[in-house]
Parts: sequence; structure tokens; C-alpha cells
Amino acid sequence: MTTIMNSGSNLHVTGMRQRLMTDLNAKLEVAGQEVATGMRADVFAHLRSRANETLSLRGDLARSEFFVSQNTLLEQRLGAMSDTLVTMRRTTQGLMDLVVPNGTSPSGTASEIQVNAEAVMNAFITQANLSFNNSSLFSGVASNTPPLQGWDKVNPATGLSPKDLINGVVGGVILNDADALAKIAQIDAIFADDPALPAGQTFQETFFRGAPKIDAAGDPVPRQSALIAEGSLLEYGVQANDEPFRDVLKGMAMLASVDVIKISDPQAYRTWVETAMTSIADGMSGMSDISTRVGGYENLVGQAKELQLGRIDIYQSRILDLEGVDPYEAVTRMTQLETTLQATYQVSARLSQLSFLNYL
Repeated sequence: MTTIMNSGSNLHVTGMRQRLMTDLNAKLEVAGQEVATGMRADVFAHLRSRANETLSLRGDLARSEFFVSQNTLLEQRLGAMSDTLVTMRRTTQGLMDLVVPNGTSPSGTASEIQVNAEAVMNAFITQANLSFNNSSLFSGVASNTPPLQGWDKVNPATGLSPKDLINGVVGGVILNDADALAKIAQIDAIFADDPALPAGQTFQETFFRGAPKIDAAGDPVPRQSALIAEGSLLEYGVQANDEPFRDVLKGMAMLASVDVIKISDPQAYRTWVETAMTSIADGMSGMSDISTRVGGYENLVGQAKELQLGRIDIYQSRILDLEGVDPYEAVTRMTQLETTLQATYQVSARLSQLSFLNYL
């Protein structure tokens, strides 16, 4: 009977010892995790009533990190827009350098204007059609579509290429000053999207493929915009159907549609070439203004991002104060647990070596 009671007592002690070792192992694992991460393993158990505070801080941190991520991409996009605008103006200036000496009357290089105008316009269109992160830079909210139709590429919506449309007006020849003025007026109407023109014969319909300025209901189409901070919406969109782009393309189209050396009437020549030059120059000036504006947007986004990075530092510091663990305390606790666990293992090992004969 005494043997049975001692056996039951030993089993009870063994069970308690096993539970103790399991508990010590669990606590040691927690302490090891806290030493490795520097953060509480069970934040809610530690903070109790203050747990809502850390949840709120983590929400603020997540929002700030989201804004930083979005603003970094927007900053890069605006930088790409700014760089492209500079390149487009530089490309256009190359044509102006050729045309200006031939402005009032043809010189020895006037015969090169038509070919160069078409080449420069193709380069200008290619640059305007660039994208960033698979999103067209100058298409507005229709950013999945390149904004400008190629000069000699048929627009499937109208069955005309821009070249077809302009050549249909110019006919490859300028007869006299009255003819020049009449054709300039028709080209002005095309680039102004005159509603009196036949369907398909406006800039918006044949030259441009991005988001229109006005929708079918007559309402303004929103520009591209982004929320750069809480309550701060930045409208930053620049579109290739803005006036400066139209002005540059109009002047280029005029020069590409006729060989100016063949305009025999001096006044007609001057009217045509000077009008084209003025249109291009106005467009370049407008594009310079746009570049300045885009640079300002880029600065605004950069400032917003810097503020958000500062907030992230503050939130992370406060979260660390709440959720962090004292490294010295954690290491001390882990060492104590290891010592206790090791001693428990040693006791268990010694007891397991005892036999009934040892007991007797």
C-alpha cells in the first residue's frame, strides 16, 4: 500500500515538473524573441488598457507610409514630365533655328524646312507619347492611351491621319497672300476644335487620343490629380491637347504641309512662314510656363513627403516606447529562465536515475 502511494506521489511530482519545464520553455521562447526583436511578444497583454493607443499610432504610421510611397512615385512622374517637356522644347528649338533665318524671305536653307518640320514633328509626337510606369504622361485621365496620333498614321476613329487632314486644307501649294490667309484660318479652326467643322476634322478628333477637355455632355473632364496628404488634393495633369502643344503642332504642320521654297508670292511666303513661326514660338513659351508649373508641383510633393517622413519617425518612436522592451531586462530575464530550466532538467535527470533499490 505504501509502495502504491509513493508511486502515485512520484507521478504527481513528475507531472508538475513537466508542466514547469513546458512553462519555462514557453517563457524562454518569448524572452528570446523579445531579445531578438527588441519588441514585446504580446503587446496587448503588456499594454492592457493602453492597447488602443498603439493601434491608433500604427494606423497613423500606415497612412503616412502609404503617402510616402505614393508621393515618391508622383515625384518621379512629375520629374519625368518635366524632363520630357525640356526635351520637347529642345527638339522644337532645332526647327526654329532653321526657320528663323528664312522668316521674311527664303535663304539657302529654306528648301530644308519641309523635311525638317516633318522629322521634328514626328520626334515631338514620340516624346509627347512617352509614359511612366505604364501610364502616359500627357494623356490626362485616359492614361492607358498615347495622347498624339502619328503625323502620317491613320486615326481609326476618323479614317484620317493628321497629315491627311492638313494636306486636305493646304493642297501642297500656297498661291497668294489671300490663299495663305484663308488656309491659315481653316487650320486655326482645326486646332481650335471648331464645332462648325465636319465630323472628324478637328484636332481633338484626329490629332489627339487622350482625355478630352469637355465630355459628350459638355462637362469639363477632370485633370489628373492625387491626394498628397490628408485633405490636400493636387491637380497636376498636363495634356497634349493643352494650348502650347496645339500651337507647336500647328506651326509644324503648316511647315510640313508645303515646300515653302515653292511659294512664289513674297507676301504669301512671309505670311505663311511668320504665322507658323509665331505659333511655334507661342507654344514653346507656353511649354516653358508648364515646365515651371510642373517643377512647382514636384516641390510641393517633395515637401509633403518630407513632412510625412518626419511623422513616420515620430510614430515609430512612440510605438517603440509603448511596445519596446528594455534589452537589459530582456537578456536578464532570459538568463534567469535558462538557469532555472537547466536546474530543472538536472533534477529531473537525477530523479530518473533512482530505482526502487536506491530508495530502499
